[in-house]
Amino acid sequence: MRLYVLVFVKVESFQVYLALDIYTEKILVVDDELSIRQILETRLSIRGYNVILASNGEEALYLFRKESPNIVILDLMLPKIDGYEVCVKIRKRISSSNNNVNRFG
Repeated sequence: MRLYVLVFVKVESFQVYLALDIYTEKILVVDDELSIRQILETRLSIRGYNVILASNGEEALYLFRKESPNIVILDLMLPKIDGYEVCVKIRKRISSSNNNVNRFG
C-alpha cells in the first residue's frame, strides 16, 4: 500500500486535480475551512472514494491512526497542530512500515 501525503495549498478556484493510485480507497482531508472540506468531500465521493474529514491537526492525527487512510490531503495552516507538524508525525508513525510516503506541493 502506498500513502500519498498531499500538501493542499488554497487557491481561488476550488478545482483540485489529483493523481491518485487506482487502488486507493480512503482519503483523509484536513482543512480548517468547512467549505473546502465540503467541496473536496463532494468531488472525491462522486469518484467513489471514502472520504474522512478533519478540521485540525489533532483530529487529523487521531483519524490517521484510527482509519489508516491511503492518502492525506493536508492544509498547512491548521489550528492546534499545524500541517507541517502533522506531516512529520505521520511520517514518523509509518517510517518503520513498508508504506511509501510521497509529499507533493
